[in-house]
Amino acid sequence: MTVPRVFYTPDYDISFWGIERLHPFDSRKSSRALLRVRNALGPALQTLLSAPSAPATEDSLRLVHEAAYLSSLRHSSVVAKALEVWPLRLLPARALDRNVLRPMRWAVQGTIEAARDALAYGAAINLAGGYHHSHRDRGEGFCVYADVPIAIEVLRAQSLLSADARIAIIDLDAHRGNGFEAIYEKDERVACFDMYNFQVYPGLLRSKGERSRFVLSLRALMDDEGYFNVLRHHLPEFLGTGPFALAFYNAGTDVLAGDPLGRFSLTREAVLERDRYVIQSLEKLGIPWVMVPSGGYTEESHKLVADTVVWACTPERARAA
Repeated sequence: MTVPRVFYTPDYDISFWGIERLHPFDSRKSSRALLRVRNALGPALQTLLSAPSAPATEDSLRLVHEAAYLSSLRHSSVVAKALEVWPLRLLPARALDRNVLRPMRWAVQGTIEAARDALAYGAAINLAGGYHHSHRDRGEGFCVYADVPIAIEVLRAQSLLSADARIAIIDLDAHRGNGFEAIYEKDERVACFDMYNFQVYPGLLRSKGERSRFVLSLRALMDDEGYFNVLRHHLPEFLGTGPFALAFYNAGTDVLAGDPLGRFSLTREAVLERDRYVIQSLEKLGIPWVMVPSGGYTEESHKLVADTVVWACTPERARAA
């Protein structure tokens, strides 16, 4: 099995005089996770680390987002609404772009380059991204740019993915990836697998049909056993609808018990086992994969991300497979 390259830059961190703490998302999760990974792997990590080259360009963003929406981000009120941090509407738009939106564009580029790397070598992890509530024409739920769809469209535009290549998005964040699903609602080349708590934002998927067969609604407070019963039954069936040229894994850690926004009841051990199961399922089928961290709103979130990165990047795992 391939040991993934890890994409990271300190530019992922969002820091704005402490105002970012008004949202429960850990705006320094990437750096905090990397520190734990470095402590665990030591010098071996350096050979696996890669920094994205620059923030995502306007041309890349426009492959998915409407021009009018991107222009609207010059207004502080639009950014504040998307981030659900209302005091930001009182701050200068230029400062918001530098301190909030630019780090998110770095994350988008990280997902793009991780996807390119995964196609070439088999696997990659971006320590930021997974902004799955972002739509073509708006941002919401602390998600401004739809990084995974942007990465898909960049790869298509660069002919790194063929016109008919099928892509899987496996979304195990506690919240439904309504943005990604809406973007690819009419594109049958992109298939979504989503296990989510329908009793929290953004709620139950109302549409029915073959395209939503693997968008699976779960109840709040689901424990390890119930969660794995669903995952182990349905994920192999979903992957059997391939073949897939590439898979994106949205590995949200808000499924952890005690997460105030996810409201599931998984143990820390189960979160790591979930990630192992998904990654090993993809590798058994020879599907290149990209992992992004998505949501997580407890002090444990960065530790859970680090646990999975350490496991995935341990050379003994590849040799033993």
